[in-house]
Amino acid sequence: MLDQAIAAVGAFLAGDPEPLAHVPVELVVGSDWDRAVLGAVRAVPWGTATSYGRVARAIGRRGAARAVGGAVGRNPIGLAIPCHRVLAGDGSLGGYGGDWFGSREELLEIKRELLALEGIGVPAWFPD
Repeated sequence: MLDQAIAAVGAFLAGDPEPLAHVPVELVVGSDWDRAVLGAVRAVPWGTATSYGRVARAIGRRGAARAVGGAVGRNPIGLAIPCHRVLAGDGSLGGYGGDWFGSREELLEIKRELLALEGIGVPAWFPD
């Protein structure tokens, strides 16, 4: 399983999302809320961006964009659950990751690079 996950991450970074999409993920997180949010985030397809508010609406919690942001920030497996695809409502980056790795700007640069890998420009446009 570990070899499969490592190969899938390599494929993802080379521009092929399919192997990573098929790696089984068991969400062992602190709450049903986090599981619901991260499940919705995992469903955002390659090359597509969404907003925190759209994720909130997708799980039936209109108006909970900030709470979605908190759950996304607690994502334990960033590429398999592609939180880099979740942006602010105006299409700007918003945030990325917790404070465990680098500065805010370093984290946002990682988010920019992952979005660019998928062909997503910032600011992004969200179709209705």
